Amino acid sequence: MRRNTKGENNWNFPFLNSSTVSKDALLGESFADIPPQFQNIEIKNGSVSYQNELINAAYKITDINGKITSGAITGPFEFNGTAKKENMPLSINLFVGNLSGASQTDFRLSL
Repeated sequence: MRRNTKGENNWNFPFLNSSTVSKDALLGESFADIPPQFQNIEIKNGSVSYQNELINAAYKITDINGKITSGAITGPFEFNGTAKKENMPLSINLFVGNLSGASQTDFRLSL
């Protein structure tokens, strides 16, 4: 993920905003009434890079291992796992509330 000196991001997640994309567009008409859900997604040896050119900062989290749980495609989501930042071990608990687009989303992170 990157933010350039103009403040522009190189990421966009329009499918998370229910006001811009319908269930039909995500799932097809035959599945429009069935809410998608998953119970566990496991991440093994993942990594995330973030660069912010506005403040000349770059971050990389490596060795991400853990599970994401959710009741629906729009959340809420919870991640519990471990990672490393510059070889410093981290224990991570991340919670992201419903991504319905109708109201603000809860976001909690503890390391």
